[in-house]
Amino acid sequence: MPEPPPFKSIEAMQAEFLRRFEASPGFGLSRVIRRVFLAPTPALVWNGTTYQVVPPELVALEDDSVVYAPREHAAFQAGISTNVTRREVRKLFKHRPLTSLETNAVLALREGRDLVVFTNRVDVPEASADLVSTAPNLLVFGALRAGKTCAACHQCDPGTLLGAFAYRLAPAAMAPDNAPHSLALRSNLVARLFTPPSAPRSRL
Repeated sequence: MPEPPPFKSIEAMQAEFLRRFEASPGFGLSRVIRRVFLAPTPALVWNGTTYQVVPPELVALEDDSVVYAPREHAAFQAGISTNVTRREVRKLFKHRPLTSLETNAVLALREGRDLVVFTNRVDVPEASADLVSTAPNLLVFGALRAGKTCAACHQCDPGTLLGAFAYRLAPAAMAPDNAPHSLALRSNLVARLFTPPSAPRSRL
């Protein structure tokens, strides 16, 4: 089977996972462990670099703000009822508190942004330059906002920020003949905060 074409933008990647989320049965936490959400994913091409894409972590913002990694719980998907409550699922899922960087990203989403992108260039020893891309890693946050249906269930206003997807993206492996040979780049953390005019919003 031919590989699907890569995502041409971060907005397209977020739109695909919003579609998967909405197509999955159950509540938010139980949706992200379903096969439709965890299905193989196209790569992302961003600024000329190809990134490997894996299903994102779920940042839950109701009650205590915590992060869930759906890939760690894929084995539960057959045993989780679509009627299970949010509190019941929380007991089954491993979770962790938000980091300071994640907290800052959530603040930007609360201010109305739909995407937050952090880029991080890490030091690479010259001896490894043939094997490691010097393109930055990406940490992307995409907003999950309440649509009309989920607003009634969650008892909140439409558009309320209920959560976020957190994508951790690394450049795809490069063949030695195409690998960069420049000096290692210094560590550099840059945040890009923006609200694309046509960015998709979730309908939870």
